[in-house]
Amino acid sequence: MGNLLSFEGRTRRRDWWLYNVVVGLIGYAISQVIAPMALGDQGRVIVDPASPFTPHYPMPLLMIMLGTAVVFLWPNLAIAARRTHDRDKSARLTLILFGICSVLGWIGLFAMSGAVPALAGISGLPLMTMAVNMIVGLYLLVVLGFADGTPGPNRFGPSPKDAQPPSTPHADYS
Repeated sequence: MGNLLSFEGRTRRRDWWLYNVVVGLIGYAISQVIAPMALGDQGRVIVDPASPFTPHYPMPLLMIMLGTAVVFLWPNLAIAARRTHDRDKSARLTLILFGICSVLGWIGLFAMSGAVPALAGISGLPLMTMAVNMIVGLYLLVVLGFADGTPGPNRFGPSPKDAQPPSTPHADYS
C-alpha cells in the first residue's frame, strides 16, 4: 500500500478497499467497544424507542469519535487522492467532495445528537446533511472503489498493477 501519508503516485482499488475496511473496523472498535468500556454510560449511544431514528451521542463519545476521525483524516485524503490519480484524474474534486462529506457528516451528527443546541434547533438539518452525504458518498464509492484505473503508466506514475514485488536473493547452488 506504500506510504499512507503521501499524495503522490497511484493506488489500486484492492489497496483502497483494504485500507477502508481496516480503518472502518478500527473506528468501529474505538467508538462501539473501547469508548463504552472506558467511559461507561458517557460512551454509549442512547436510543429512545419512541424515536429510534434520532440517537443521542453523549459529548465524550462524540469527542472520541471526532479524535479518531482527525487521526485518520490525512491518510484518508492521501489514499483517496492516489486512487483518483490511478484513474488519471486530478484529486482536487475528490478531496473537495471528501471534505464536504466529512463536514456535513459531523454537522448532522452533532445536530442529531443534540450536543450543540444551536444545531439541534434547525429543523431537518440532520436529514438534509445525511441526504447530501449519501449522494456524494455514493459517487465517491463508485469512483474510488469500483472504477478501474488507467492501464499502464499515466501522468501520475506507473500502474500499481504492473509493480513487481521485490526480488528475494537466491542462493546459488551451482
